[in-house]
Amino acid sequence: MAAVLACGSGAALSHASAAALYRLSDREQAISVSVPRARDVRRSGLRVHRVDLIMGDTGTFDHIPVTSPARTLSTSRRGSLLLVSSAPSTRPTSSG
Repeated sequence: MAAVLACGSGAALSHASAAALYRLSDREQAISVSVPRARDVRRSGLRVHRVDLIMGDTGTFDHIPVTSPARTLSTSRRGSLLLVSSAPSTRPTSSG
């Protein structure tokens, strides 16, 4: 949560970090956060991705702003994910 807050408004946990939050990955990597493309955010120790996020790309999971499971699966490295059937049954809450 602190990583997302440090990146400001519109930021969301993403990539392998979001996959780990959803329990789709067991690999530990640098924390990844996606921010709106127009923002230039740099934070030491974080992997910040400047992206175009559209409605439905983000929500919250355990009160943490995070990319949707579909967006997470499309941006995470193929080899780092566990079977989708192991994903939590709880859906993220849509933001916006």
